[in-house]
Amino acid sequence: MNISTTIGALKHALQNVLKAIHTKQITAEFCNGQLHIHACANGAHAKALVPSTGTLPNLVFQLTAKLVLNIINNCATETKCSISQDKEDLRLSFGGARIKLTRYTEKEVDFFKWNSKDEHNEAIGHFESQNLRKAIMSVSRFYSDDDQRYQLRGVYFQSIQGRLVLAATNGTRLAEKITNLVVRDFRPMIIGGEYVEALVSIIKNDEEDVEISIRGGNDATAVIFSTRNFSIKCPLIGGAYPSYRSIIPASDHHVQVNAAALIAALDRMEAVSGNFVHLNFSNEIVTVETPDNDSSEQIQAEGDDFTLSLAIQPKLLAISLAAVTTEKVLIAVCLANGNTSFLTIKNTEIQDGWLALVSPIKRSKN
Repeated sequence: MNISTTIGALKHALQNVLKAIHTKQITAEFCNGQLHIHACANGAHAKALVPSTGTLPNLVFQLTAKLVLNIINNCATETKCSISQDKEDLRLSFGGARIKLTRYTEKEVDFFKWNSKDEHNEAIGHFESQNLRKAIMSVSRFYSDDDQRYQLRGVYFQSIQGRLVLAATNGTRLAEKITNLVVRDFRPMIIGGEYVEALVSIIKNDEEDVEISIRGGNDATAVIFSTRNFSIKCPLIGGAYPSYRSIIPASDHHVQVNAAALIAALDRMEAVSGNFVHLNFSNEIVTVETPDNDSSEQIQAEGDDFTLSLAIQPKLLAISLAAVTTEKVLIAVCLANGNTSFLTIKNTEIQDGWLALVSPIKRSKN
């Protein structure tokens, strides 16, 4: 008995589970006539279906991921292959090759621990994959990479008035995306950045819908993203997320400026000034200036006429500007009580529910 598939289908499944879970070991599961590839580590579990025909007895076989990829990496994706059982081993056959796949023996993972079907999963939303992908990408570059701030090392998922709302921050910059994706009410959760980035990569060219489910109800311990051929169970980051919505300012003044031109000016001034620059607003002109006033660049702006100078980290602002999806960016500032807490960054021309906040180093002068 054997099952037949293609090298491309096998490679695609392997690569997807390894994008999601960084591990040496994978598990091939033959069950009810289907072949699934699994990867498990640190409470996370990824599973990919390999489209195939034929049959094998139900079994679970653990393999070295690198070995399998090395065997098939240089094969054409359309090459047909078959997998059969040979006593205690598996054999992979394609072209003139017939290769014995030995079991992974360094340290076996309790596959059934991660693949339990007894726990209750509750679906909270079903979305077109590209809509979910774009929403995640609009905030994912803003989460923290600081191990000491583990609660900020991911994307915050929440339900507000029946809509999925995403947020991410590293403490000095923040992004929020109020989507049009309809979800059931659920307790807010923090999903590790490595998992949401893996999901974004895996569904990059996928037109299938994605279902989001939570495991454990109101005391959820994991979230599951599923398509027809792939699923990833992600453990949640524990603890409370900052109450960020309370710091989104009601802005007094707005200007619009070309986003690419402002990013280029920030890059040039950073090259000669170092860690911070002055960002000056005056007479519908935005000026990026070095602290010693020896170098500057002006960009024409549209909007309110006000005068303000801020010291700001150019990289911090440039990262936020790079997330803008329109040609011009809307920059809003709040001057209440003579203080400027954050710059608010938004797309122009479209009301898409996205904004970013950037914290200046200080207010330089009026």
